[in-house]
Amino acid sequence: MLLASLWLIIAAACTTPPAEPRDTTVHTWRDGSVIQPLATPANHRASVDARRVLAALQVPRAGCGVIVGQNIGSGEIVLTEYDRLIAGLQRTTGRAPALVGLDYYDFDDDHHDYAASHPPLLEHWRAGGLITISWSAINPWTGGDAWDLRQANLGELLDPSSSAHQAWMIQLDAVADALDELRDAGVIVLWRPLHEMNGNWFWWGSGTHSGDPAPYRALWRHMFQYFSEHRSLDNLLWVYSAAGAEPSLPAADAYYPGADVVDIVAQSVYDGTLQPFDYDRLIALGKPVALGEFGPGLPWMGPQDGDYDYRHLLDLIATSYPQTIYWLSWHDWVENGATVAISIAANDHAEDLMNARCATTRDELDWREASPGSQTPPARIHLPLQRGDP
Repeated sequence: MLLASLWLIIAAACTTPPAEPRDTTVHTWRDGSVIQPLATPANHRASVDARRVLAALQVPRAGCGVIVGQNIGSGEIVLTEYDRLIAGLQRTTGRAPALVGLDYYDFDDDHHDYAASHPPLLEHWRAGGLITISWSAINPWTGGDAWDLRQANLGELLDPSSSAHQAWMIQLDAVADALDELRDAGVIVLWRPLHEMNGNWFWWGSGTHSGDPAPYRALWRHMFQYFSEHRSLDNLLWVYSAAGAEPSLPAADAYYPGADVVDIVAQSVYDGTLQPFDYDRLIALGKPVALGEFGPGLPWMGPQDGDYDYRHLLDLIATSYPQTIYWLSWHDWVENGATVAISIAANDHAEDLMNARCATTRDELDWREASPGSQTPPARIHLPLQRGDP
């Protein structure tokens, strides 16, 4: 009798609410392509709006209509950079990027107030735009920054008996608290954690675990489960984003943690010719493909002084990488006294780019009209983590 009662309680908790009426209207983007919900979010409890955003991102654009994105940095600078790189671009070209990104970035173990960077995100979202956030996490062993490789052992982060695990869980909760605020404001986030993992410059990257992808995959899956099940972050779409496929680095798909925990696959490319872009490998994973970071070059490749023609990027995507759903141009920075000018606003022909037929800007997004592609998500149940349950 007790067992039967327990199953009745579980069944009641799992009961799916009545489904919303399905939207049978055929919605199209301005190139005439139909919005088709080809996949549902990896988190099966994702909100209806998260499902709508993912459906809208999967438009079969046939090489036309790629979403224009711009990163605005991290910390306090996002407030001024939003005005310069987003609002300023709209003032000069008449249009704003559709996608705005920033980085949750800690310089040391004194966690910054991530939510302090949210005002420009909220402004952009309320104006009809989309949001993406990456996270340059501090080293849980040393308290150093993301580039501090000392003592890194990813397996320890999932061992509840280790001090590194405790430090890691504190970091996860600090980030989840910030993402909670965005969820409560109705904001859907293209969440891009643990990026460029096939590179050897971050503590979670290939240089700290002998190129073995298993520890990274386990770490990703743990974060996915913790955020989705325990923290109920149903506003996240998960972006797996590798580094550019240099010959000396593992391929872009080498650390892929699995289709059940990823919504979008992406790559960072800092080259105006889009080389190397491991496009075919990413397409083969069966997920929407994006450029998680883009710049026409890096300082060691020569001066980045704002003379890149961004129309060339649009042409390259249309002709060679037509299934690319968005790109995110990185922000400018100063290095050795010189400005590394790689943003859209700082380079040539920004007005032509923003008004090009094949560039989707904020005023042209209509994701709220997309069918969510699934029934209302089921009621939340908190499930235990397989490892590292705090």
